[in-house]
Amino acid sequence: MKNGTGIQQFAGEIWKPVKFDLDCTNEKNIEISNYGRVKSSTKIAKERLLEGSRQGGYKIIRLKLFRARDAETQEYLAGLKAEIAKQKKQLALTEKAVSKQKTPTDKLTKQLEADKKQLETATKKYYKAYKADERKRTINVGLLVHRLVAEYFLEKPSPEHNLVIHHDFNKLNNHVDNLQWVTQAESSAHQQNSPAVIADKKNRPGRRPENSKVYKLTPTRVMLIKKKIAQGKSLRSLSKQFKVTETQLLRIKRGENWKDIPAAT
Repeated sequence: MKNGTGIQQFAGEIWKPVKFDLDCTNEKNIEISNYGRVKSSTKIAKERLLEGSRQGGYKIIRLKLFRARDAETQEYLAGLKAEIAKQKKQLALTEKAVSKQKTPTDKLTKQLEADKKQLETATKKYYKAYKADERKRTINVGLLVHRLVAEYFLEKPSPEHNLVIHHDFNKLNNHVDNLQWVTQAESSAHQQNSPAVIADKKNRPGRRPENSKVYKLTPTRVMLIKKKIAQGKSLRSLSKQFKVTETQLLRIKRGENWKDIPAAT
């Protein structure tokens, strides 16, 4: 079924307005549905679905919002617009005077070129100031759709439940029935059952040889890494110390890599 805007409405689909906890002046309305769809509309534009892009495989909607313009800038821009109007009026008078003469005098011809130049200068000055103000007021917002659906349609069991998982491991299936708030530990356990993780483990060599020149990590180094992780060392600092990526360290922390190696005592 389609609504008046041409967007197909699914059975049982519920839409809720997205509220921004920001000091912005946008007249754009953003809505999220329990099907994981996002639409936008304004006072003059009809509703349309937002396709978004991908970030880490997840669907993300990127928006450009704007802070309110300060009074001083508003007054300055208004003055520049008034100057443009003044220059347009002057140019129109000069063009009218030129049109009345079969052969315009050199003075009138020069005046016409000067008026055009002044209008061009005033216009450039206005748009330069307008763009600078726009950049200053811009707020770039990225909305991860799965988290948006969870925030508006699922209740958090506790503050520790701050991650959202996809039951079927399909990061693009953002229907509310496929999502769940979980803790860090629950998310890690869920990830172990991911087809991608299982396939990766299956194709990954078991234990790296201690004297291997291919791998930067050895059982001894992994034991030390696990000890430092347990002590609360940041992955960023460990990445620099052991010359490995934070992704590798995160897999060690989750038990995806080097699971059989204990932490150093």
